[in-house]
Amino acid sequence: GRGALMLRLVGATVLVASPPLMGLFFLLSYSPRIGWPVQIAVVLLLVLFGLSLVPQRKMPIEEDLEALGLIDSESFKAMRAFEVEALEDEGPHFFVELEGGGVLYCSGQFLYDYLPAVDGDTVIKPRQFPCTEFTVRRHRQKRYVVRMVCGGNILEPESIARRFSNGDYDCVEGCELIADKTYEGIKTELTYRYLAL
Repeated sequence: GRGALMLRLVGATVLVASPPLMGLFFLLSYSPRIGWPVQIAVVLLLVLFGLSLVPQRKMPIEEDLEALGLIDSESFKAMRAFEVEALEDEGPHFFVELEGGGVLYCSGQFLYDYLPAVDGDTVIKPRQFPCTEFTVRRHRQKRYVVRMVCGGNILEPESIARRFSNGDYDCVEGCELIADKTYEGIKTELTYRYLAL
């Protein structure tokens, strides 16, 4: 990333300048009153250089995971969906009614990649999710969503429910199938429970 690149540039600069810096360090050690701020600066620069040599950890890309057999793909067909207000920085939440029954609960910051981006009245990026056909590609072991492949027609959320309170639904980073509740039941529970407040 950009931060790692900047760190390596600083490290390269310090590498080139390190011999004169070390000479300056020892020269100033004979004048403590003047030299200690510079000595501290030299030490900090050398620490930065050391950090720049540490290999930067890189998230495996989808192709790497595919080659290792670590991608699970599951396709869905959806009929409708509603949204729940984002809870702090955990990302948006969607409940999606599936063809043939069942509700898919998707939440997490990864969903921002598939939501519309607007600048004033200008749509910079159109909505991709929810949609009538999509495939969720997950890490086989860690189960996080690597990518969603969106297709079919766009499903504009029917409504936006109030954010969760304690004890509602656990916020997951991914997509989970809810088998013991209906779409309409969840929607009613989360949309209308606050009308009496």
